[in-house]
Amino acid sequence: MLEGVPEDALRGKRRVASHATDFDYVPFARSMLWKLGYAVLPPEELAAPEARIVCESRLAEVAALPPLPLILLTDRRPPEGGDARVHGSVRRPAGVHPLYQLLQTALEEHPRGVPRVEVSLPARATAGPRAVDVIVPDVTRISRASRARYDSIGP
Repeated sequence: MLEGVPEDALRGKRRVASHATDFDYVPFARSMLWKLGYAVLPPEELAAPEARIVCESRLAEVAALPPLPLILLTDRRPPEGGDARVHGSVRRPAGVHPLYQLLQTALEEHPRGVPRVEVSLPARATAGPRAVDVIVPDVTRISRASRARYDSIGP
């Protein structure tokens, strides 16, 4: 099915067809997006994409394709034309942060402005004489399991 990417490598990734050259991205942008959960690959290597990143000069190529959210790579802002499929535009060469934000709003039910980095931070929670060791999975919350363990210690 795919020429260079095994199907199991795409498991858990959002599939984005790239109708742009490597020069339309900043260095390492596509590999960073891969690490953030987005498989940005040429359309011939990707079955059933969920969105498309298209260089403005190649917009006519996707006109006959099934309608999907488009992220337009352009030399100017805002781009000319009024294609309703265009979800947003990014100046070329496209960087990770603006692409990530547009992919989030185009594809995710609850979009994030910045990536959530998975961590496993050891911590010690104390309340008076009570104390428990916990693992913080990200900097915005304590896991429910850790919270339940803490609450079960008692006075």
